[in-house]
Amino acid sequence: MKHYLYIILAIFLVFLYSCANMGSGPQGGPKDMTPPKLVKSEPAQNQTNVKSKKIVLEFDEIVLLDKVAEQLVISPPQKNMPEIQAINKKITIVLKDTLQPNTTYNITLGDAITDNKEKMALKNFSLAFSTGNEIDTLSITGYVLWANNLSKAKGITVGIYENGDDSLFTTQVPLRIAKTNVDGYFRIDNVHEGEYKIRALDDQNRDYKFSLKNEAIAFLDHTVRPYAASKIEVEADTMQVDTTQILLDKLLKKKSFELDEHDVILSLFNEEASMQYFVKSERLEPNNFSLYFAKKAESLPLLEPINFDQKDFYFLEKNATLDSLKFWITDTTLVKQDTLKFKMTYQKSDSLYNLVPQTDTISVVYKKRVTKKKRANDQPIIAKTNFISMKMNLDNNRLEIYDDLMLNFSEPIVGLTKEAFTLTMQDSQVDSIWNKVNFQLEADTINSSVYYIAYDWEENASLKLSIDSAAIHSIYGNPCKKTEVDFSIKRFEEYANFYLKVPDAPRNSFVELLDSNDKPLYKEFIQNGQVSFELVKPGTYFARIIIDEDWNGEWTTGKYDEQKQPEKVFYFEKPIMLRKNWDLEETWEYQKLNVLNQKPMEIKSPTSK
Repeated sequence: MKHYLYIILAIFLVFLYSCANMGSGPQGGPKDMTPPKLVKSEPAQNQTNVKSKKIVLEFDEIVLLDKVAEQLVISPPQKNMPEIQAINKKITIVLKDTLQPNTTYNITLGDAITDNKEKMALKNFSLAFSTGNEIDTLSITGYVLWANNLSKAKGITVGIYENGDDSLFTTQVPLRIAKTNVDGYFRIDNVHEGEYKIRALDDQNRDYKFSLKNEAIAFLDHTVRPYAASKIEVEADTMQVDTTQILLDKLLKKKSFELDEHDVILSLFNEEASMQYFVKSERLEPNNFSLYFAKKAESLPLLEPINFDQKDFYFLEKNATLDSLKFWITDTTLVKQDTLKFKMTYQKSDSLYNLVPQTDTISVVYKKRVTKKKRANDQPIIAKTNFISMKMNLDNNRLEIYDDLMLNFSEPIVGLTKEAFTLTMQDSQVDSIWNKVNFQLEADTINSSVYYIAYDWEENASLKLSIDSAAIHSIYGNPCKKTEVDFSIKRFEEYANFYLKVPDAPRNSFVELLDSNDKPLYKEFIQNGQVSFELVKPGTYFARIIIDEDWNGEWTTGKYDEQKQPEKVFYFEKPIMLRKNWDLEETWEYQKLNVLNQKPMEIKSPTSK
């Protein structure tokens, strides 16, 4: 027995020894946190009288190219994409266009060059050479921001032109280009002394021209002069630290941007030109169908029935922009028909964004829901009344003091009058007494299923809304059930007030309070250098001011043909914390903080296009 125990013990010790050997030994050493280094290039940096279209870059280690199509920028711009490949320690670039005489070329690869192991990027890499006796060394720098929300615009092509006609932007490629980085920053290097016009373009078809109406653009009203910018230093972090922590630190650290006196700011915008087209039809219920279009329409589509003869077969419900239309089918025979076919004539954009008549054949199909078949011994189905439903804008049976009471019915209503409702309010002195309220009933101007009960509510009032049985009917004759709803009005102390002094703001400007998604929630025009937001829900807000040049109460984009800039936007630099039953006062000198640092980082605004 002991003999077997010794054998088992020996096996166990051998296992432990082997595991120890597996766990010991070299661990591979520290990670290589140094990016590749350029050892040699042909041509050399800033070499003159270059004749070859082949560029060879040699590094101290094996290199790879990451997202090179996004980061490669060549000035002057090339009509034909060059060949580029990475093999072992070399990167080879072959230009396809003919080299221009007496011209400085700049090839920028951004952060596309990485090592083979740790994928450490060689940042801001560029190579310059000249086909003539001299090399241009001046630069033009700046930032591109979306005009409507000051977000940094990434991947935008910025080009310079000789000081000529403005049509150069639409007919010729720029002399030199650069692309913006994640911070919207651009740097056009190797520029010759002179004065230039500068333009930015979200170049969707890569022709370097403003040739598509839906391409975002930016331009300056004046010319710019290049200057001798300081040399870009290649970033190399040799610290042996965890890369995840580096990234985390960068994300958590608030970036502050200092504007150089030479930096230009370009405000990027989309002209109000987008393609108009028919998106889809939808028939979720047998008694209605919807048509959707890509953008605001100037007129309604014309429907010509194909597989039925009825003409006035619907009740139309439309939105203000006519891009979402709901057709309530009033003919019961058509409600039972699974498929309705039409010839639809509407306005559609052609390739030049002009609206032209277009006729399509469409089918709106209702797919019946699958139901169980009735067994032979089942009781016969008794027909039930189809009641319409109603939703109200109450939050836990409480109504905002400044809101009308909204009644949203599930079907369009006909012949509705205030006599269908009884609204009573509890007496503030005697709880048992309920007094009738003489309210106003208002129909929604767009949605025929929506009505409003308007009244000058008293704070903290208790009310009761009653609807008589069968007092309300839809266009199909379906009634609303007898309903009784108790609700109350919020108290003044549940709100906050915000008073903002904007001493330098012109009269044609307004302030918006925004949520963290950059969505406007409240808007007030500035009067006598100040604006008041009263009865605001408690919470965290942000603010922006819009200089409303056309006095239309909304931000207006620019138009290049008219050399019209988009309206200016400024952001309050910090969050606004509003507490209930509290007044907050602030003074905003909105032009003092540079435009790059105005917008709080807490706002998660999407890229605008």
